[in-house]
Amino acid sequence: QILNSRDLHSFKAILRMSQPKLHNAVYQMLKNIYPADKVTKTPDAVCAEGTIPICLVAHLDTVFASPPSEIYYDKEANVMWSPDGLGADDRAGVFSILKILSAGYLPHVVFTTDEESGAVGASNLVQHECPFKELDYIIELDRANATDCVFYEGANYEFEDYVESFGFVTALGSFTDIVELCPAWGVSGVNLSIGYRDEHTTSEILFIGQMLATIEKVKKMLDAHDRKKFPFISEYEGTCKCNSCGKVRSSYMMIPVSVDDKNHKIWLCGDCVANEQVEWCDYCYEGFMPGILNKDKLCPECERLKKNGFTRTVFGNTRAIQ
Repeated sequence: QILNSRDLHSFKAILRMSQPKLHNAVYQMLKNIYPADKVTKTPDAVCAEGTIPICLVAHLDTVFASPPSEIYYDKEANVMWSPDGLGADDRAGVFSILKILSAGYLPHVVFTTDEESGAVGASNLVQHECPFKELDYIIELDRANATDCVFYEGANYEFEDYVESFGFVTALGSFTDIVELCPAWGVSGVNLSIGYRDEHTTSEILFIGQMLATIEKVKKMLDAHDRKKFPFISEYEGTCKCNSCGKVRSSYMMIPVSVDDKNHKIWLCGDCVANEQVEWCDYCYEGFMPGILNKDKLCPECERLKKNGFTRTVFGNTRAIQ
């Protein structure tokens, strides 16, 4: 699966827009697809109420000060990148939602602003009533890799099994818009892989085939005849199964541990953390398996951020990783 010339032109246009220009552009696009009275625009988000009670979410900003001027697409390798920083996090999500709409689907849609600044748009949006009369669950397209599904603070395991049935594998993440949206709107949500790697760096690369594969999976989710509402269940209220011993315990008693240099994680109970001789990152204090220990004794995420000169916020403090 590669991008045709029309999609390539559209995607490059999305990548080259500033957040304010894209904010206005998606508003106009949605008004051409949905009835005008079903589309709203505020400084925090653009929302459209559709006929499918599933909400697709992406954020309009990137971490880069300016959009890329040079964009390259290698059709043979089926990858896209830019020496300026591509901004596929999360312009790939924006493009994917518009691509799904162009296929005739009418789900609810939310495009948020300033996610990279702490989900500012989403946190302001939920100060008001949910814009949708009916809502079964939320899908955000804002995750690295090919098949990850991340539920953050949600612990509705029926929903997790449902999402995995479409070809995704549960992973762990730190933060994105659905952390704000799901508890406020009372429904479960998932963040799905959209194909990028090395996000937040100028080395970011987007695997087009993986993005297009996720688009097809989301279409199947929208087509599903067994749709039902999945309420939000906080992980602090739920239980979690240890990925080592299989015991089910309270979620707050489980510890996330990185298992490889791609920062894929599993949940371990306290007993298994001791049995596995888990190492602890000297910067963020998160656990990782001894087999991926590096000389700086940093977890994979902190090691990656250190190499690229980025900071990380831990317990409210932001500083460069030494």
